Amino acid sequence: TERCLKNERTSLFADFLLDQMTREACAGHPILIELVHVAGQSTVNSIAQSRGFARTKSGDFYRKLAVGMPVTQANWSESVAEVRRRTDIAMPGTMPASSRDGQEISLVPAIGPTQQVRVSQLPDVLGPVVFVWPDRDGVVVPIARDYANALLGTNPQQTFDFVENRDAAFLTRRAYVNAPRSAKIMPLEAPILFYESKRSGGRGAVVAVARIVDRVLISKSELPNDGQRRLVVDDVDAFSATDDVLFTTFDNVFPLPVPVPL
Repeated sequence: TERCLKNERTSLFADFLLDQMTREACAGHPILIELVHVAGQSTVNSIAQSRGFARTKSGDFYRKLAVGMPVTQANWSESVAEVRRRTDIAMPGTMPASSRDGQEISLVPAIGPTQQVRVSQLPDVLGPVVFVWPDRDGVVVPIARDYANALLGTNPQQTFDFVENRDAAFLTRRAYVNAPRSAKIMPLEAPILFYESKRSGGRGAVVAVARIVDRVLISKSELPNDGQRRLVVDDVDAFSATDDVLFTTFDNVFPLPVPVPL
């Protein structure tokens, strides 16, 4: 048990630090990041690869292109030009019409091999980023202010306390629960916008945007430990009148510097 807990903590720290440093590196503009491969750091190396870091041919480094902003059809050309200017990596000049059909695009560096990437994998390969695809709707979901502060990092005075804060505050992939009837409006790979209502003491605005990774119906009594640690609620009973809840996993969270009223 002690070993399992130690591995869980190590994974949590590595996940948080990789995500935080990547976000800080691309906060001003797209950037190409290199991570030294250290033999024996299996947890860090595994998490890095799941976050879009690709090992170089020499094996000495992992590399990833981090975009660091939402990308839409309207700003695609500008974003691609900025990526080329900052990293010498060329991308198609036109945004793919869909992320659903297995289409691939080419990432062409000035030096080195071209990387073929499925469009559906772009949020992982280029993250942190949220893509707004032309053929896909997003969804606005309600969230109480206290939950938003803990889950999304929207509190301006938020401190990262590994003792008091819940694991979800540090994990790249977090979770949101609501009623099963919402499954129809929670499309995979789509933007999810979190709205705080004034009626519940919120800011009356959208406070963060993220990408939906997965959503599954799950029995309240069968919520796994890994699922629970991605939430900031102790009890999911209040989020559905039925025995099930819709468990939605999301990543690439962008707290909005200025909340946006509807």
